[in-house]
Amino acid sequence: MSERFAPEDPRVLRSKARIRAAALAELAENGFGGFGIESVAARAGVGKATVYRHWTDHAHLVVDALTAAHHEAVPAPAGTGRDHVVALVRHVAEVLRDSTFSRVVPALVDAAERDDRIRAVHHGYSAHRRAELGAAVATGVADGSVAPCTDPDTATTLLLGALFHHRLMTGDPLPPDDAPALVDTVLGDGPRVVVIGHVSSPLTDPGAAPRQGDEGGAEAWVVFGEDYRDAARDLTAGAEILLLTWLHRADRDTLVVHPRDDPAAPLRGVFATRSADRPNPIGLHRVTITAAEPGRIRVRDLEAVDGTPVVDVKPVLTDER
Repeated sequence: MSERFAPEDPRVLRSKARIRAAALAELAENGFGGFGIESVAARAGVGKATVYRHWTDHAHLVVDALTAAHHEAVPAPAGTGRDHVVALVRHVAEVLRDSTFSRVVPALVDAAERDDRIRAVHHGYSAHRRAELGAAVATGVADGSVAPCTDPDTATTLLLGALFHHRLMTGDPLPPDDAPALVDTVLGDGPRVVVIGHVSSPLTDPGAAPRQGDEGGAEAWVVFGEDYRDAARDLTAGAEILLLTWLHRADRDTLVVHPRDDPAAPLRGVFATRSADRPNPIGLHRVTITAAEPGRIRVRDLEAVDGTPVVDVKPVLTDER
């Protein structure tokens, strides 16, 4: 029977998948220098001609097998930026501890030094993964869950460097459960803001939003995260509260401003103004609750835009307290 199937034939797809898996097993066991098409064909249970029908040489096959293997599921963003960093670091630790990729890593490092095509795939994939982790660190800096002085590129290098050092330089890959401790070591475990919810508002453009709530603030919902719903259970309609938000679109490097963005006004230090731009962009909003439901409250006269993280809620104290 001829082995010449149309590319879309399911039998061809299954055959190519077996060959790719065999190629990675061969690379892990024998390295790039000992990689053999004959051995790959035997592992996959196909003829050598079948391998060459789809790939021109061993480097072409290795590149294709690595590219296909790199489409593993990566944790989607959830929670704070720091939470996402921990999830990504845990994911890499799991992959490096027990997976086909883990077994291939030593040979892949060697192959990348010997073949330009493999180097390009390896470096390109690594850059993509570093960018994902760096973006999570940057999100953490923006939402307050990571210290503001943290450099995302440096933090990413330190986190991934520790993981790959364990895999390549010791016989003990980092346990996935140690991911939070590693993140705390690199990013610091000092004071940090925990996001407890977010604002759901018709206001979406910071430039068009009022500067203060009593200047045309909207009626908006404050939606609490699942872990913090119990903390909000005694908030009731009619109560006045102080809502503390994290103004995530603010410029944290700004130290002096023209009040109310009026260029004619003399520059003032941000601590003597209500400017959103400041080293720690905490918003303070005195609002009244108009409705309370499980997991969320509706408030009036809120100038914060849609999606603004909420970091705390406090009652306005009265003489009756």
